[in-house]
Amino acid sequence: MSQNGRNKTGISELAGLVVFAIIGASGLYLLRRCWPAYAVAAADKSYTIGMLWARLGAGILASILSTMTATFIAKDRGNSAVLTGLLLFAISAYIHFCRVWNDYPVWYHLTYLSSLILIPMLHKLFRR
Repeated sequence: MSQNGRNKTGISELAGLVVFAIIGASGLYLLRRCWPAYAVAAADKSYTIGMLWARLGAGILASILSTMTATFIAKDRGNSAVLTGLLLFAISAYIHFCRVWNDYPVWYHLTYLSSLILIPMLHKLFRR
């Protein structure tokens, strides 16, 4: 791979991470603004099952858009999407295992973290 290819790939993953953060934060913000019960529950993380699924939906949308962004910038067949997903997994695994593990049910952590790996892999599979 040429030097330009490596630079473009690094930029694509960074862009994917930024898109994930923006879309994820925007999704959670919209949940708080548009769903009064969610806003109340968010204060002490006393989410209902539906609220947890809504949070997962925001994360899944963020993951899809971040993988698409990384692939678009890198102009590859999804390798940058997978690398972006692995970076997101590493960051999120630390946060979930070390900081918020007791705040959510185990199924929520497993669903969220596995989606960070599965979505980029599916993206790469369908880019072939």
